[in-house]
Amino acid sequence: MLAQAQSVAAPLCPITGDEMRFWLHVPCDWRRPQVAESYNVYWSDAAHYGQLFPRPSRSEVASYYDIEYYTHADESQPRVPRKAGFFGRPREHLAWRRDVGTDLTAAALSKWLPVSGQGSVLEIGCGDGKLLSEMIASGWVGVGVEPDSQARKVAIARGLEIHNGTAEDPPPALTTGQFDSVVMQHVLEHCLDPLQAIRTAASFTKLNGIVIVETPNNTATSCRISGATWPWLDVPRHLNFFTPKSLSAMCQMADLEIISIEYTGYIRQFQTTWIEMQQSIIDAFSNRPELSASLWSYRHHSQWNLLIQTMFSRPELKYDSVRIVARRTTASESST
Repeated sequence: MLAQAQSVAAPLCPITGDEMRFWLHVPCDWRRPQVAESYNVYWSDAAHYGQLFPRPSRSEVASYYDIEYYTHADESQPRVPRKAGFFGRPREHLAWRRDVGTDLTAAALSKWLPVSGQGSVLEIGCGDGKLLSEMIASGWVGVGVEPDSQARKVAIARGLEIHNGTAEDPPPALTTGQFDSVVMQHVLEHCLDPLQAIRTAASFTKLNGIVIVETPNNTATSCRISGATWPWLDVPRHLNFFTPKSLSAMCQMADLEIISIEYTGYIRQFQTTWIEMQQSIIDAFSNRPELSASLWSYRHHSQWNLLIQTMFSRPELKYDSVRIVARRTTASESST
């Protein structure tokens, strides 16, 4: 069981090497509230980076996904999202008008590709293969890596080439310097060793190729307001907590040249699915006396307050996810 007390020695930040401070206590896994575990998250003010500590074992990490996770579903029959209520519709509309974030699509990736026409792409942590299948449909040659057997089964059913592995322990079938682009979309936050994960992604990228890494953005105002009930926190599946500063720093530590910082995820913070997810987290935490009331008092009506605070905010405060686009400019010893 992971430690519940704050008396455990604090971890060292992998970016700065300094001791991290206690940040948040998460009283349970909201997706598995019957499991008697609680979790602590530590934070580096200098690096703007957080991590779950103590770190779980690989077998513990695997057990966190023994649930109806979103990558396990067959989307051949897409679910129709619930419509917003009377007060929710104008709120969604205002958020939509102020949302200028960029989604990661095949077209968005193509503009960064350093070769003419379509190229080759590796998606590490491809989940159910939705993004990879869209890229292949657009003319890419694509390969996926996914450790979750259930998600891998869904991706293979799409007709994709999927290998079992992780960014820290990649499949031997792949060779360094093989792909024009490597994508990790909402993967790095799940990795036990995020720096090694980025270095692996860089090693599989051709010289002057592109690495794209997207994670939740813990600078977001919604994260500050919501604390442990923020849906993108998702402890314990999320082991690392990034901001634009810390994500950029790790990419640079992997000898990648950052060429763009992009943001996505504004309107979804005001949609019914997000609000209901947060309410489910609040409900799971509400019976835990050790949780401060300030962490679960966030209610639907405060969505208007969040909208007012963020409509004209800087991107790093507005969007729930941040994306780094970086170029590999240095050849590794293994690929030279």
